[in-house]
Amino acid sequence: VAAVWTFAPAPGRNGDRPDVVAARRRVEAAEAARELARQLGTRAVPVGIEADRSPATDINPSGNGVTYGVSVSIPLYARHRNEGELARAIADLETARAALEKTRAQADAEASVAEEEWRSARTRRDRLETEVRPIAREVAQAAEFAYSKGATGVLDLLDARRSLKAVELDELQARAEAAKAWARREAALEGAGGNT
Repeated sequence: VAAVWTFAPAPGRNGDRPDVVAARRRVEAAEAARELARQLGTRAVPVGIEADRSPATDINPSGNGVTYGVSVSIPLYARHRNEGELARAIADLETARAALEKTRAQADAEASVAEEEWRSARTRRDRLETEVRPIAREVAQAAEFAYSKGATGVLDLLDARRSLKAVELDELQARAEAAKAWARREAALEGAGGNT
């Protein structure tokens, strides 16, 4: 008795595929670079306060002098405000987003193809197991019975046995192809299925 294998369907989780994750990380890096370029274009006016105590020296033996100071730094953008860096960062972000969408679309297409290959292989395997092999076995048994009663010759018996073996080999190959198709489907979906 041959076992009939069925596999539980795995949910499509193309967002977990390594290529999609890598594309998503590139978008995040491009967003961070855009934010950095945006901050380069803003004017920061740093203000500083300092106090300096004069140590005791030969000229000033008491060392009681303390000086205070205030510093202000105002950046002057004479010709640009880093617009080029910002424009490049925005262009890089758009490119990364387009690449992410392309990668997602490719992952979805691969998952669809793998799903269809799995269905086709499973259908062929099931047909061989449930329809073709039982008929070939009945024909072989009928040829055995007819040969045992002297109704047919040895060539008919050998032909029926050869046909049954060919069907059994086709069934084994169909099982292997179905297992491979299922593995490709699982890899495309990045899901985990099992046999029940």
